[in-house]
Amino acid sequence: MTDRDDYADWLVRLALELSGRVREYPADANAAWLRAMVADTPDPPSAYRDLAIMLAALVPYDSRPSELLAWWHREERVRTAERILGRELALPVIAERYGAVA
Repeated sequence: MTDRDDYADWLVRLALELSGRVREYPADANAAWLRAMVADTPDPPSAYRDLAIMLAALVPYDSRPSELLAWWHREERVRTAERILGRELALPVIAERYGAVA
């Protein structure tokens, strides 16, 4: 395996982890995490560029944005319901009971 292959593998792992993190952590926490992950690379600006390209390559281009972001809309609706009810709701229970809400 070449250094280029290792770098590509690292980018894939980084992209996949980031795609999961955006669903779990706030933007500022993800930005700090990403800065720390990229800081040790020889050329951080290029790493950010390459990560953007890798993330774009992982997106199914034939899907509508509403399909790609359905997870966000569901969580937004649940959080709104939580504010109204004054208590926390469990997303897995809601998803199991009512299916994914887009």
